[in-house]
Amino acid sequence: MNPEYAYVAHIGFLLLALSYLIRDVLYLRGIAVTAACIMIAFNLLTYDQPAWVVVWWNIIFITINLCHIAWLLHDRRKGSLDEREERLRSTVFATLAPAGYRKLMALAQWRDVTAGEVLIRQGDDSSRPLIYLYSGFALVAVDSRNVARIGQGSFVGEMGYLTDAAATATVSTAGACCVVSWPAAGLAALLRREPQLRQSLHQILAHDVVEKLALQARQPA
Repeated sequence: MNPEYAYVAHIGFLLLALSYLIRDVLYLRGIAVTAACIMIAFNLLTYDQPAWVVVWWNIIFITINLCHIAWLLHDRRKGSLDEREERLRSTVFATLAPAGYRKLMALAQWRDVTAGEVLIRQGDDSSRPLIYLYSGFALVAVDSRNVARIGQGSFVGEMGYLTDAAATATVSTAGACCVVSWPAAGLAALLRREPQLRQSLHQILAHDVVEKLALQARQPA
């Protein structure tokens, strides 16, 4: 054994330890590949008769990780976000994990609507979609009487979504708007599979409710 290359093993083990601290799977696997390559180099440089079983098992680990890296890169390219989705992620869904956000946007339905279109109607049950007002304004009416006006950056009917109750108001567009919606059945199925995403989304919706209540409290009677 040649102790001159002991530092190579230390580098490999430090990288391996670092990989355990990284949450991003892509970076984790990249560091694991680098660590395995270093451990192979250590075996070849240090021993007159390398431990080939260690070398070959590290080659197997490298191959497995490289396959996963290729799959992850393909998945991320396939799930790349457009300009609107990037803006929505940075302003509204910043607390969501990237993978969870991509799954959420895979269900999203974008559409442009004209003035006077009803987004939700008072009495609609919980099977209605979750809607976000990306641009424009909408009017909130209770028993055919306008009670509030909401602008871009607001969810529509999120209180009913959080409580699984019927809509307490009718919301209709006050002009040309762009909205994004998530079908109730598809969203419910996704959140059952992704409990962490469900918790994060509910926190975002609850924050939206609190902001609306605070704004309403500041408005003159």
